[in-house]
Amino acid sequence: MVEHNQKSRSALARKVSYEHPVDSVATKRRQLGLPMPQPKIRNWNREEDALLGRERDRVIAKRLGRPISSVADRRRKLGIPRCGIRRRLANAWKPKEVKLLGTAPDVEIARRIGRSKNAVKSQRKRLGIPVKQD
Repeated sequence: MVEHNQKSRSALARKVSYEHPVDSVATKRRQLGLPMPQPKIRNWNREEDALLGRERDRVIAKRLGRPISSVADRRRKLGIPRCGIRRRLANAWKPKEVKLLGTAPDVEIARRIGRSKNAVKSQRKRLGIPVKQD
């Protein structure tokens, strides 16, 4: 939208005179109480909605010819997680796993919960839990 408004102001400034900076045209428009030219509003259709969350927002934006921010806003409005987020949510740490951190050496915790030693170490450090020495 900002890009469109900038283009509209530039076009108007060129029409008025080459001597008027774009910002002065915008200022004069506001002083006169004139509204900003509205960009062409494109409603979303079912086919476009169906693409959301299946690929990264930038890929969908390019495919649909829409701004990335528009794609992200629509996806969030519909409650659709970003592409790849489902996998991350599936790997989220469960409270019972977090409670085990620091109660035994990282290698032992990793074996118990089926995660790598590095994953256990990283999560423990991220949460500020001291290492358990054996």
